[in-house]
Amino acid sequence: MKLLLNPVDTFFFRDHLPMAAGEDSAATSIFPPRPGTIYGALRSAYIHNEGDFISFQKGSDRDLKKWMGTTDTLGEFKIKAVFLHDGTDTLLPLPFDYQVLEAKYGEKKVERGHIHNLQQNNFFSSDDAGWKLLSFSEDKSSQKGDFYCKINSWKKEMLNPNGVEVIRSENFLTSEPKIGIKRDWQTRRNQEGMLYQIEMNRFQGVEPTKSPGIIVHCENSPDFSEVKYARLGGRNRPWRISVVEEKTEIITQEEKAQIIQQLKETGIARIILLTQAIWKHGFRPGSWNKNDNMLDLGDGINVEVLTASIKRPVTIGGWDIARVRPKERVNAVPEGSVLYVKVQREQVEMFVEKTINGILTDELAHEGYGLTVCGSYPVVTK
Repeated sequence: MKLLLNPVDTFFFRDHLPMAAGEDSAATSIFPPRPGTIYGALRSAYIHNEGDFISFQKGSDRDLKKWMGTTDTLGEFKIKAVFLHDGTDTLLPLPFDYQVLEAKYGEKKVERGHIHNLQQNNFFSSDDAGWKLLSFSEDKSSQKGDFYCKINSWKKEMLNPNGVEVIRSENFLTSEPKIGIKRDWQTRRNQEGMLYQIEMNRFQGVEPTKSPGIIVHCENSPDFSEVKYARLGGRNRPWRISVVEEKTEIITQEEKAQIIQQLKETGIARIILLTQAIWKHGFRPGSWNKNDNMLDLGDGINVEVLTASIKRPVTIGGWDIARVRPKERVNAVPEGSVLYVKVQREQVEMFVEKTINGILTDELAHEGYGLTVCGSYPVVTK
């Protein structure tokens, strides 16, 4: 099942930085929100609609306890992934091994990096790495903002690379500065030194009949058909909830078979993160062995990590409802990160089954972190 969330008005998602009244006058907005933010909002919306928070805390309501757990335990409700939606199509993050280049006359083109065996191609590396992603383009790289692709275009490019059209976040998102001052609700007067500024967001650039928002792929979920709204983001702005009844697979069985065939020919695979992931070793999962550079994917599947394309980590926080305090902050690898691995031919089919619509995160898998897909990539000699 999928759930489509559409904002009723402007919205705002705060970053992890503190904002104390009278000390900090501006708050920084982030977008898209962390998967855990969506998970928590849906959890709260279901509890509010189907019961009450006192029953949830006590665990006395069997239905609430089954799906949403208690303040100390998790229920059966699980999210597989959280994506943006332009009103018609799901938007997937552009993998980080692609460059958006500023070509002549202001044109833009997208080019994927080429993986090279440095020793075979007479290249040298300062960190003694045997493999690197290289680009031979002389055009300037344009990395400002976040880049997305429509899902069908994204899959077509992954299976048959021939160039892909990208969408910047600024194409469908606009900001509206809001300035206010805190009021004393007893005296009805403004409080001295309590001026604040917030960047509110709004979807834009779509047809009036389209309703962009956030689409949530649920792995295991109760019936949300009677849950019409969720409070989401700063100021608890309302978002409409719509149930979308369709298959949740990102990659079909036919596309999976094509990837298996390609991978048997190349032996080089790309593990692409579609959602953020929390990895124990920072830019490598906890199952990665530093000594031999092997990644253990479970079920006897071990692959050699050749290289990676990963940007700066994002910070994940939140509120601990059991301890009534902020959660300990952790760093997460951003969506779009790519690991290049070498797969033995006899393990190709098991590898594909494990990494297509698979999970590669050391924490918070139930909140939608760590969803992966895989694809092959030929080794280039030049």
